[in-house]
Amino acid sequence: MTQRNLRCFRRHRWRVSRPLYQHTVIAPLLTLIAGLVAAAGYGLGWLRLLGGREPLNSVRLLQAVGLGLGTLAYLILALGLTALLVPGALVVLAVSGWALAIALGVVFRRIARSAPGPAEEVDAPAPQGERLGTLGLLALLGLVALMTFASVLRPADGGDWDGLSYHLAVPKIYLREGKIPFIAYDSHAHFPFTLEMLFTFGLQFGGTAGAKSFHWACGWLTAAALGA
Repeated sequence: MTQRNLRCFRRHRWRVSRPLYQHTVIAPLLTLIAGLVAAAGYGLGWLRLLGGREPLNSVRLLQAVGLGLGTLAYLILALGLTALLVPGALVVLAVSGWALAIALGVVFRRIARSAPGPAEEVDAPAPQGERLGTLGLLALLGLVALMTFASVLRPADGGDWDGLSYHLAVPKIYLREGKIPFIAYDSHAHFPFTLEMLFTFGLQFGGTAGAKSFHWACGWLTAAALGA
């Protein structure tokens, strides 16, 4: 099954539009940013719908992005199930999310301005050792982020069994067909897909690296949520 999927992935890799800029670091980054901003918009919509009246902070923003990524994934799934999985429809989903992000950003900004401010407190400056430790940790995390993003830019090969078997191969077929077809030869394609829907968005606009960048971002969003 792996060899068949590998042949399918290679055979159809150019069937989806792949302009020259997709082979650079720019396209995956722009695709990831576009997806995360759209996700933030959908997530802020959920927070507002659920009665959110508190100003935004880092924790609530991370919650919004998490909710929005799931929402964006299932909207893409709906496009696939209705045979509307075409670039134009994906653009509409992204632009709608951006519009929500802008509009609700303004709403939450007004909420923050109208909220009573906390009593002013003068914090004691952090010790020199603590500041240096924090800077060192941030530098280490930045280095790890760059190193792991380098693997995002690496083309999928025989060492990426899962990616070639279904994580990337199946979304590639979805984009080729413009819908979610029945794939009889791959049992993995019969599982409920969520992150693979985001891979579909990434593949369309950022190539293989664009898809893998969403996986990379999920890890760092999780780390940020733990530290928030």
